[in-house]
Amino acid sequence: MNTPIKASNTDRQENGYVVAIDFGLKYLGIAASSRLIPRPFGITTLIAQSGKLKDWSKLEEILAEYKPHTILVGLPLNMDGSESEMSERAKEFGKSLSSRTSIPVEFVDERLSSWEVKKMDRENSKNKQKKTSKIHEESACLIAQTWESDIEISREQQPNG
Repeated sequence: MNTPIKASNTDRQENGYVVAIDFGLKYLGIAASSRLIPRPFGITTLIAQSGKLKDWSKLEEILAEYKPHTILVGLPLNMDGSESEMSERAKEFGKSLSSRTSIPVEFVDERLSSWEVKKMDRENSKNKQKKTSKIHEESACLIAQTWESDIEISREQQPNG
């Protein structure tokens, strides 16, 4: 069903959540972040087929629960910053998501998020800690962290007035 997520702008502003999505051809990692919570947290990993979500209802349930003011979609750019076929697919997904939900979508450079999570996972397994299988959720957390860091940097660069 293609029902817009009902949440007033006031609800979205007050709760302050963003939902981050690590876009992939087989899986979409989902995480959330809020001004009230010091770091983003993973929610789930949804199954996709060729980058298309198989079950929109699960994502719609998450969005209805968190009422985000913004949805972040990871943008897989090439290392030189140019766009790739995956970038185009992520943009198509983001546009579809925005039209389905009426929630603003922002794209976040995710060039190194999956690489960073896999590196952390390898380090954890070397330390004989429990190996995590939630790479996609953790990548979504890094996307939210990147977005938050970019906002903090832009605030710091604004002239004091």
